[in-house]
Amino acid sequence: MLLLVSAITFLLVNLAPGGPSALMRMDVTAEQRDVLTRRLGLDQPVPVRYAQWLAGALRGDLGTSMTSNEPVAWRIGQRLPNTLLLAGTALLVSILAGVPMGVLAALRRNSLPDFVLAGISVVGVSIPAFWLGIILILALSVTLQWLPSSGLATTGSAGDLGDRVQHLLMPAAVLSTTVLPYVVRFTRSALLEVLHQDYVRTASAKGLSRLRVVYGHALRNALVPVVSIVGTLVPRLFGGSVVTEAVFGWPGMGRLAVEAANGRDYPLIVGITVVVAAVVVFSSLVVDLAYTWLDPRIRLS
Repeated sequence: MLLLVSAITFLLVNLAPGGPSALMRMDVTAEQRDVLTRRLGLDQPVPVRYAQWLAGALRGDLGTSMTSNEPVAWRIGQRLPNTLLLAGTALLVSILAGVPMGVLAALRRNSLPDFVLAGISVVGVSIPAFWLGIILILALSVTLQWLPSSGLATTGSAGDLGDRVQHLLMPAAVLSTTVLPYVVRFTRSALLEVLHQDYVRTASAKGLSRLRVVYGHALRNALVPVVSIVGTLVPRLFGGSVVTEAVFGWPGMGRLAVEAANGRDYPLIVGITVVVAAVVVFSSLVVDLAYTWLDPRIRLS
């Protein structure tokens, strides 16, 4: 998968109109144009350039940034932990809040809590992240002055855990809206299906409490499809981080991708795409491993 993603990205960047060859300016001398051509490898066929890039990538060398002349791997290494922190926090908030909300909606089906949670889910999916981020900044930062409006930490207090948490709250809350509604809806539908299974009725007939039947028997099996949808939503977190990081000035991969696109930094664009794809593939592996913990039948099959 990573090989396929890297090949497609490299070919699109190099063959599409506006690729690296578009950096050639007509007002430079022939000698300057030749130097830039050799630097970008444009004097060689695209398959040869890709083979050379792939050989370097296998050694950890993703090329050199065209805007800063710094190694692409180093620039990504600076920003990736910040994005992983933001996306991981948003995912954790979505799971810890979404699963109980879905259970409540399933147990109170067609009642007021169910309708309220369904409305919240619809609103969460419908509201654009950039608009919600701006509203939160105006309300919590400008008007109430409760939370900082942007950045990773206050200047001079980078080691203060409390300050970093305050900077993380609003971006994580906004980014979680891209995942939370889906967790609520899938938990509700999966639990409703499980509650009608024979083993659940047997457990109730044996005299077990409603709470033990739901959380001890039904919920664990209902979480299997929920874990599936969470795995597929990881790319949405990285996509949503582009807007969220731009609104809150969060120094992560999203902002780096925007900077690379605006600066036409093609090696950095390819490197970011491959690294994000690697994170998504790794998350899919974690989801597959989680299946075996939730359902032993998968481990034995």
